[in-house]
Amino acid sequence: MKRQIYLAVLLIVLCSFSNWAQNKKNVKYTFPKKSVEFVVTFPAKPKLKKISAKGVSGTSAKLVLADEIIKADVTEISEAVSAKIERFSETELASAARNHGRDNGYEDLTVTTDKTDIGRYARMQGYKTISDVRVMYEAHFYYGKRQVLILYVISESSEYPTKAISKFLNSLSIVKENK
Repeated sequence: MKRQIYLAVLLIVLCSFSNWAQNKKNVKYTFPKKSVEFVVTFPAKPKLKKISAKGVSGTSAKLVLADEIIKADVTEISEAVSAKIERFSETELASAARNHGRDNGYEDLTVTTDKTDIGRYARMQGYKTISDVRVMYEAHFYYGKRQVLILYVISESSEYPTKAISKFLNSLSIVKENK
């Protein structure tokens, strides 16, 4: 009888641990936590760090997975900066995205721009060989009224896009107050 109780308790503990482990595996992380305009969902908690360049500061979130790297940078912008970006032509937005790719050593660049319900954006794709592996790099630049959000993804080009990359890029949404 004691043995049966012991086995039942052990089974309950093991099942509970298994459920806990599965739930930990399925944890999703929304970034940025205190967004005013855009949010994106990571499949797990990314490493966060403060970033600053040319007088602009923000937050970066990066997650390295088995077959890919996914990253997002967000910075809040003033109304004046937003108005300036709004006046940029499609050619200027494309040029900025293309320069980003070239500055980071990517080749065979493809750049597109558009305006959607999320706002104006530019999309840049390029290739690079790292340690004899050809990788695909893609960056999406979203320009809002109060934020700029940049999504970056990278994986081996023969595997691109991975399921995790597709889910990450498709998880972008507008914060409810701004819809």
